[in-house]
Amino acid sequence: MADQHTNAHQPTCLMSHSFLNRLSVIIGSCDIVLHEAEASGSIDSQTMRRLTVVRGIAWELVNDLRQHECRLDAATRALLISGDAANLGALESVPELTAATSDIKH
Repeated sequence: MADQHTNAHQPTCLMSHSFLNRLSVIIGSCDIVLHEAEASGSIDSQTMRRLTVVRGIAWELVNDLRQHECRLDAATRALLISGDAANLGALESVPELTAATSDIKH
């Protein structure tokens, strides 16, 4: 089942990366079951609908995570570019950004 959602995405947040990996497993598993069921005709229409709903919800979550990450990336870049020392301290709680913020402060 080819899908237009297969564009490469490299998350910067480790938590987002973990969720995207798990959602990929859910989507891939749904794809496999749906493909095998369509080929063999061994699944009822209600189960097909349910799998399609699960797959669709997983894709919605992927898109939500990507949008949230884009907003977080933009906000982080703005803070890093501005060099706002007062707000850079808040970024230190994000492990992926600790090195970047410490370089700017020193």
